[in-house]
Amino acid sequence: MNKEAFKRLLKIAGKALNKSKFVVFALILIFGLVGTSLYSGVTLAYAVEYNGDVIGQIRDKADYDTAVDIADDMVETVDFERYAHTPEFHVTLTVEKSLATPDAVAVSLIEKTKDILMGTDVYINGRLVACVDANNKVREFIDSYLSGYMEGEDIVSSFVAPVECVDNYYHKSAFTSFDALKEQLLVLDVQSVKTVRTEVKVPFETKKRRDDSLRMGVQKTQSEGIDGISNDVSNIIMLNGKEIKTEYVGREVVVEPVSKVVLVGNKGAAIKAAWIDELDLIWPLDRVKGQYVSSYWGDGRNHKGIDIASSFETEIYAAQGGKVITAEYSDGYGYYVVIEHNDEYKTLYGHASCLFVSEGDFVEQGELIAYVGSTGMSTGNHLHFEVIRKGKKIDAGPFIGL
Repeated sequence: MNKEAFKRLLKIAGKALNKSKFVVFALILIFGLVGTSLYSGVTLAYAVEYNGDVIGQIRDKADYDTAVDIADDMVETVDFERYAHTPEFHVTLTVEKSLATPDAVAVSLIEKTKDILMGTDVYINGRLVACVDANNKVREFIDSYLSGYMEGEDIVSSFVAPVECVDNYYHKSAFTSFDALKEQLLVLDVQSVKTVRTEVKVPFETKKRRDDSLRMGVQKTQSEGIDGISNDVSNIIMLNGKEIKTEYVGREVVVEPVSKVVLVGNKGAAIKAAWIDELDLIWPLDRVKGQYVSSYWGDGRNHKGIDIASSFETEIYAAQGGKVITAEYSDGYGYYVVIEHNDEYKTLYGHASCLFVSEGDFVEQGELIAYVGSTGMSTGNHLHFEVIRKGKKIDAGPFIGL
């Protein structure tokens, strides 16, 4: 209990002392309770009775005046004091934590004033079209209407014109018909978006790793590959239930593919990383479907190049720029080309179906020089590719990423 409340109680007691012994006894009892309250957290308060109901306990009547001001601010569209009732105050004992704040009392005042109710302003395309009793639950009606607009999974519907709902307090006379509002909502255009997912298989890649413990030319599968799964995601856009366009959203991964790992024998090879960097070759063929390495260096038959199987007349490119020093036909290589890149390195391209360069030509890296064929000593369409260093044929695989 604060000092001001205690002083008020002393004044009441002083006046009562002159009336009767019974009152004196009662006051002694009250002072005993008050004395106890000073040490127990109990305090004198006012119970506010408003419109027949106790709406809270306040420390001072000034708290009620503050609550009225707050309520008046909350009800911007109505003069709250015009509809407010006169409260009754009853002195009581309570504990500190049971005291109501002016804000809480303000809300209770509004809710107990029967003519002022919570309403919902509805705006369509930024224009206020209706104010209805909040008990009509406009938001719930809109959500239910749009969620049931079209049947099917993964469909989201919304009004084309933005619809906004704002709550406020109003005098009940300000409310319009909820049925009239529904008529305005139900004629609005509705856009529906249906999300469609199409499953797509993602082929696994094959990764090759050199293994110095395996003989050159030998390949061994270390682990099998597993295809992945993705979904191509598209949105079908509909206006009032009629499809108008489809938009591709993108691809979402469902299961990542697992690469196949193949070990490639490298035992006996003596290719230095510096050599690979010096020559800096590119893949010598146009990459087409079904292309694969059919024979490696060594290959158990002293094979001196890399055979890359590919479809007939696949384009063959210069793996590095240089001077064409040979462009002719032989019984072994068939139609073949040799390019000199510098004093140390040459590359050879064999079994072509036809040639596009001549001896003495200078070519750039990636320039077309021939087509894949099966001329000379060959059993199928492929490119026989060699790397020659200082006159000695060496494993071409490392130079083109194998």
